[in-house]
Amino acid sequence: MNITQKESNGILEMGLSGRLDAASSDFFYNAVAANIREGRQKIRVDASGLEYLSSAGLRSLLRSHRELSGVGGSFAIIRASDFVVKTLSMSGFDSLLALETDAEKQAEESPAEEGGAKVRHEEGIRLELYELDADASMEAQLCGGWKSWTAPEEGMTARVPLGSDCVALGIGAPGEDYASVREGLGDFLAAAGCAAWMPPGDSGTPDYLVQEGRFTPEVIALSAIRGSGEFSHLLRFQPEKEGAVLSLHALAAKTLAATKRTSTAFTALVEVGGLVGVSTIRSPGLIADGKAAEFPSVRDWLSFTGERVHEGALALLVGFVDASGSAANAAFLPEPPSTKGVRLHVHAAVFPFHPLANGIINMAESVAQLFSGAEPLALLHLVEDDRPTVGLGCSTFVRGAVWISGVNFTKGTNS
Repeated sequence: MNITQKESNGILEMGLSGRLDAASSDFFYNAVAANIREGRQKIRVDASGLEYLSSAGLRSLLRSHRELSGVGGSFAIIRASDFVVKTLSMSGFDSLLALETDAEKQAEESPAEEGGAKVRHEEGIRLELYELDADASMEAQLCGGWKSWTAPEEGMTARVPLGSDCVALGIGAPGEDYASVREGLGDFLAAAGCAAWMPPGDSGTPDYLVQEGRFTPEVIALSAIRGSGEFSHLLRFQPEKEGAVLSLHALAAKTLAATKRTSTAFTALVEVGGLVGVSTIRSPGLIADGKAAEFPSVRDWLSFTGERVHEGALALLVGFVDASGSAANAAFLPEPPSTKGVRLHVHAAVFPFHPLANGIINMAESVAQLFSGAEPLALLHLVEDDRPTVGLGCSTFVRGAVWISGVNFTKGTNS
């Protein structure tokens, strides 16, 4: 079977010729899946060249239909031969794979409304900015009194609830008190009642907790930022040129520009171009002095990505950005070498890829769907690798959805 493709006004037309059977059904579905991954969510199959359609071929059509329906897209068969129409009708699938009429095709090919989005094109990337609530903002508590690489004490910790009303990140672990988590402290993030936490050790596999019924996730944290409130904007981005990506630093700058604030909080679901970060492999609760931060001892405590990792995966990001110059925020938001004056703290939980619907989507629903569909594969504190010549730079992203709000930082109380 051969496949041709042409795209017009946001609709992709895939022309099929030959036999859609057991030998070619996977080839066809993989082609559809690749297009969905690249952001094409209105697909039409020109079946005028199909000579044969088997049960395996039907299943590949149905599977494609379900994938696109799941992300709010559409799938239809056009210009079908009498044989294809008869096969669909006799199989009972003519209503599910509705044959598109000329009127429907003409309506969909009309230029679409921008849906209230401000659209920009920058360096091969299409940016769509939606205003959700111009008056929305967040309050972010700086929780815990630990200073990095000092010997921690129980009085430095904070009990941080991670319910559906907040987004958060930091170093901590779920438990009753500091004594119960002292040897198990690691990086965590939370959004919309879903929390992922990386236990120290060699497993490299995060654990996670999801709010259900009367249960609310909670951690004992040495250091954390917990933001509560509403998001004011949604930023959608996708490449228009092959190889175009958005860097973490550029993303941070765009959150500030979107809100016109000097401090922001954001949560994002993004397709990964490559992540650069560290993970905790030994609990900071075991630090006895400041020598853990010295090289090479630091390698006993942190694992650094030696290359860009998790390309093509889907990542949940929780981040806080501060360009206010406030010294009070410095202990919680490090300043990357190449973003002087802009402090940034971002954690990423990595999941198997699945496409997102276009346009305005709900953060809480999207995150809940993510955690219900698959377990997290990794969790990283994103950093910049500024080593001369061999440095990896910062993380990059191909496409995604970013929920943004201006934020006011306040000092929380310790437990």
